[in-house]
Amino acid sequence: MKEVLIISGKGGAGKTTIASGLCCFLSENDVIVDADVDASDMPILLDPRVIERQNFYSGVLPVIDYEFCSNCGICADLCKYEAISLNSGKYIINEVDCEGCALCSYMCPEKAITLKENKIGEKFISNTKLNIKMVHAELGIGEENSGKLITSIRQDGRIVADEQGGEFIMIDGPPGIGCSAISAMSGVDLVIVVFEPTISGIHDAKRAIQLAKHFNINIAGIINKFGLNSKNDGDILSYLDSSSIPTLGKINYSFDVVRSHSEKKLLPEFNDYFNYELKIIFDNIKKMQ
Repeated sequence: MKEVLIISGKGGAGKTTIASGLCCFLSENDVIVDADVDASDMPILLDPRVIERQNFYSGVLPVIDYEFCSNCGICADLCKYEAISLNSGKYIINEVDCEGCALCSYMCPEKAITLKENKIGEKFISNTKLNIKMVHAELGIGEENSGKLITSIRQDGRIVADEQGGEFIMIDGPPGIGCSAISAMSGVDLVIVVFEPTISGIHDAKRAIQLAKHFNINIAGIINKFGLNSKNDGDILSYLDSSSIPTLGKINYSFDVVRSHSEKKLLPEFNDYFNYELKIIFDNIKKMQ
């Protein structure tokens, strides 16, 4: 099977809109993975119906057993994150501020602080309105370790695709070049970078390409909002050509994209132009080795 990751250097470039549109051309045995767990938008357009759900744990959180706590305050004094404070005569741990370093548990003279697994989110396997399975997740508010969660759902996606004999895993990745983007990128067969023809969009897309080159992954480009700025369009095409990066296609700047979102429709469902252009892009993806 081929794992195809769609990313952008910045948010708002149209990565998820294009990724979800391309899913219209997948077969029923293929799998969709929404790896943008910090701000998961694919479910809005794909209308998933959950088949399986599972809690995801990462790290630990300390818990005070007040039967043994002597209120000595050592834990609060040692906590450099100021996550432990005196409240109504007893010490309370603020789970949002706590970084899970576990120092309080190790240093408590009464052994009154134990450690519990920290639930940071949930994983789902769903059936979409396209009758294609999607693996996705929700990261809890204020939680970290999105990279571990992304790695886990990508593994789940491979299992589902293998069981079904799928040919493609289409991954909607997170924006940027941080830990979550690296977790989404490592080991894929093709990285598709969505360019937005703005100064910041071009700059950040180039950084995403540099990251993909570091991992020696095949790279291709798509220009979204084509026609928004003709000079920037030309600069993107020149950059891709000089870098020997194939351009899979272009999607014209259009208010129809907003209209399709307001109706919760995928681009190919909305009109023939989007269907035609995205089908060309998908066929070009299939030709890449």
